[in-house]
Amino acid sequence: KELNIGFEGYIFIVCDQPLLTKESIVGLINFWRKEPDKIASLGLGKRIGNPVIFPPSMYDDLLSIDDSEHGRVVMHNHKDLVRIYNVQDPYELMDIDNQDDLIELKKHIK
Repeated sequence: KELNIGFEGYIFIVCDQPLLTKESIVGLINFWRKEPDKIASLGLGKRIGNPVIFPPSMYDDLLSIDDSEHGRVVMHNHKDLVRIYNVQDPYELMDIDNQDDLIELKKHIK
């Protein structure tokens, strides 16, 4: 629990979103700073994606999730705190988990 001391928030970011832009990440951070007691997520409309920024008040909730769960569990438990920062291109939210995803990505970037 000592890791909670002095942090402004916690960002969950994955590494398999090749079209995610620096501008969207910076935009998300600035969006979250307007309401730092809320959970800010990239998304588009009702679609929630990554990255996600959690406020320090979510620290214990984040520590309580096990290896089979994700930060979405915390978001689901605190729906009233979730704010969405909309991306311009829905493909920024695309993550590459399998061969089909890679094929879809290649179609998009051609």
